[in-house]
Amino acid sequence: INNAPDLTTLEKIADTFQNNYSEIGKVMKSYVVEAESVDPARRLDFVKARIRVLIDDYVAKEYECYRQYPRPWSLRLGAFYSSSVFTNISPLRISLDPNDLFENASYERNRFGLSVGTQHTFLLNWAHYHVYSPSWAIASRPSALANNAVFREVDLGWQFKSSLRNGLIYSTIDNVFTPTEGLELNFEVENVGQVLGGDDHFNRYTASTKYYWWWFDFTFGGFFRRNVLRRWRVVQEFRLYGIFSHETVPYGRDQDPEKNPYMEPEDRQYLGGTTILRGYDQVDTLYPAVWQDGGNHMIFGGTELRIPIEPTIVWLAVFFDWGTLFDNLGEYTGDLQDDADSYEQTQRLSSANTDPLLAYLADRYDPFSFFTQPYHYESQTDWNNPKRAVLSQRNLALDRALYSWGFGLRIQIPVLPLRLFLAQKLYYKGNGVFAPIPGNEEFEFVFGIGDQRF
Repeated sequence: INNAPDLTTLEKIADTFQNNYSEIGKVMKSYVVEAESVDPARRLDFVKARIRVLIDDYVAKEYECYRQYPRPWSLRLGAFYSSSVFTNISPLRISLDPNDLFENASYERNRFGLSVGTQHTFLLNWAHYHVYSPSWAIASRPSALANNAVFREVDLGWQFKSSLRNGLIYSTIDNVFTPTEGLELNFEVENVGQVLGGDDHFNRYTASTKYYWWWFDFTFGGFFRRNVLRRWRVVQEFRLYGIFSHETVPYGRDQDPEKNPYMEPEDRQYLGGTTILRGYDQVDTLYPAVWQDGGNHMIFGGTELRIPIEPTIVWLAVFFDWGTLFDNLGEYTGDLQDDADSYEQTQRLSSANTDPLLAYLADRYDPFSFFTQPYHYESQTDWNNPKRAVLSQRNLALDRALYSWGFGLRIQIPVLPLRLFLAQKLYYKGNGVFAPIPGNEEFEFVFGIGDQRF
């Protein structure tokens, strides 16, 4: 304002006052209009003087807010309840033939709990947070073919979980709801059970980064001289997440992990949904068999181009997602351990008892298409091998992940942000080419509320 050379510049500055400051912008514009009756030689200084009086109190408050150190602590209190139905869990197998049809298995889980957390911001862009959450859960209503682990969990009754999360954040993003530029880094360590007590015992480490960069705004480099159009930015988001978990042991007491596992199914990581790998279900038939029950580790990322339709409410989005899961085979117990240990021998036995040509075709082509449509992987035996789920250098490869692309709307309604997308499933074909998965070329409708997975 002090450096404005003329009244037109002051009007442009007034256009930039948005949200809580929009009324100030309107008053500033009225000062420019009222100044027409003032002597032209002193008109500019007269308007600037009135504006300084108007905003002096706001400037003083913001200066105090940003200069004080340390920043205030915040307190968060919460309560939650969830009811989940787990379907397509590993059912009991009554045949070694992978082409046989099987009835799905399922069971229900109800959980309620509390959370208390605190956060402290320091050095303007840094924050650390700490959240403790006790919760109680019970599994019930297992279907007939649910595996033995599910029935053991149902017999345990109510289970107590005690979790403590500690994290560090660095953020330079310009808007937490509709960011257009900046970087956000987050590192979190979650300790469950152990000295905290409870029936679940594991550690989880999460590292994530998001970067926002805008290509251009709707002034198109100043071609349109309306300052308000500078908010209409075409934004590119890049994101990368790594979540890694490993079981620990209880402190001061014994617990049999075969009867009462240290990690429950809901503690494991799942791809799919509205925020991780759009277009896939959290338990999807296209996943390897070992992914059907989730994984210990998950790595995912992607990029999204956002075009404002109205920059405070509606954005058109075009995205590309990818993700993969890994497991700690050494932590398997019971049926899972038996299946993993005997997998290769079981497959060899099945092939030996089948016509060689039929075994070859069934391993590479979908039998429901009369062996005319290939799978999106080279070999079904290799795709479902538990060893390919081990976090290793070989398995960190393009052909060990799944992908999707699509487009849709991000609707940022206060309290109820909506996500409406159409997504197509992809796989890595080789030589830098991603192609639709054979037999699944259609686009899937994806609906979400907010940026959290429900």
